[in-house]
Amino acid sequence: MNELNVNKVVTGNTVRLDLTGDTVTPESLLEGFTAHDRTGSAITGAAKQKEPVFVNGICFAAMPAVNYARAGGTAL
Repeated sequence: MNELNVNKVVTGNTVRLDLTGDTVTPESLLEGFTAHDRTGSAITGAAKQKEPVFVNGICFAAMPAVNYARAGGTAL
């Protein structure tokens, strides 16, 4: 059976979902995480995390990056 990928959903004149402009690739997505590319195909990350990532003040760190994680300038 062929896999059906959806990258844009429109109801009436309202766009409900649009992945066509997304730029995520396996090389830019952290290893082990999953997402969908601009075609709607599922992808798995291949990028190795070298340092912690901060999003809205929350630290996301995976080994070995956890060794370099900091909170408010203080090493964890």
